[in-house]
Amino acid sequence: PYHQDEKNYTMGHAKVREDGLFIYRTWIPYYLQASSLYLFGETTFAARLPFALSGVMSVIALYFFTFKLTKKKSTAFLATLFLISSVPALVYFRTARYVGLPILLTILLLNSYATIFEKKKWNHWPLTLLSIIYFHTMYVAFAGVILGALTHFYINRNSITSNNQKRVVQAAIVTSIFTLPWLWFIAPIFAKIPEFYLSANDQIDTSNWRFLKHFTGFLFQLNNYIFPLILLPILLKRSLRPYRKEIELCLFCIMGLLFVS
Repeated sequence: PYHQDEKNYTMGHAKVREDGLFIYRTWIPYYLQASSLYLFGETTFAARLPFALSGVMSVIALYFFTFKLTKKKSTAFLATLFLISSVPALVYFRTARYVGLPILLTILLLNSYATIFEKKKWNHWPLTLLSIIYFHTMYVAFAGVILGALTHFYINRNSITSNNQKRVVQAAIVTSIFTLPWLWFIAPIFAKIPEFYLSANDQIDTSNWRFLKHFTGFLFQLNNYIFPLILLPILLKRSLRPYRKEIELCLFCIMGLLFVS
């Protein structure tokens, strides 16, 4: 993808290469959308189709992932119900942008990661492939989720066989080969974008308090649209102790996303 074609020019503030190559965001969402437009024509339906399908797949994947973790159909049903009744999620899935894809990829990635605690030989290739795809879909969200998963892995490493721990290292090496070069490739963008926003708006807070303000804002949105924070003490109930690892995994990933955001 490029910043311009024969008719349109977009996001000039993010242009850092002389050839006009668009590197502000990773490219998998654009390839998906371009494929849909090529197959079904240049329509709004075709532009939105890949992301709407990711929403349908997310609902199905969440049901089976929750059932795998809890072994309870009622819990899986409730988790699915909460997703399909979430207004922000529905908005994400109907937009012609990448924003719905991380939801599906997060579910699939965590589902693959959870199998590491089984005593049998762990196949790291599904997690490796999903990690590479996730990174090249939205690397910021991927960083938060993988940070949470790695924290969970370290804390619970004694519950994982030594052979499976070695396969985590293998997965990390392969994933790094296919992701770290992109960070080097797009490095100029990290200085370019803040400069643009600071020059465009003199109301942007540049003090050290900005991190706390951003964090508070994310907590506000999390409380309003995802999970009421007043219900957090419920996670301490004795009946939920058998699901300690599962709850920790979700919480660590949420904290990882908040941290990178």
